[in-house]
Amino acid sequence: RNNGFVSMLAKIKDQVNALQHADEEPQGTASFENGQAADEPAIDPSRPVYSAIIRKLNVLKPMRLDVMDNFAAHAGHAGSRGLGDESHFAVSVVSEAFEGLFIVQRHRVIYTLLNEEMSSGHIHALQIEAKTPFQV
Repeated sequence: RNNGFVSMLAKIKDQVNALQHADEEPQGTASFENGQAADEPAIDPSRPVYSAIIRKLNVLKPMRLDVMDNFAAHAGHAGSRGLGDESHFAVSVVSEAFEGLFIVQRHRVIYTLLNEEMSSGHIHALQIEAKTPFQV
């Protein structure tokens, strides 16, 4: 019974590994924060978690990548203690890498890519929207 799930999980991990080790640079990637568009992904050394999310999700070669830091909306509750003021994020990713994957599988790909930030507690909450180009 579980062999199908294990096989599916192995396939997702293989896809993530292949994407992480691809030689090509991501094309057509844009990063948005609070509705402000940027020509290049906003890698900001003063915001290590935000920058790590952008860097790691770029291995999916997204047509569109939106990363929003929602910390201010959650300030004050126990889960808001992240790395500095970074702990709550929303991501929207449009990528061909999601073709043929169910929504749960797409989320697993993103969680796998962000495993270090999730398991270390740097990301307390993550809202995900993961679509294929056909769905946009």
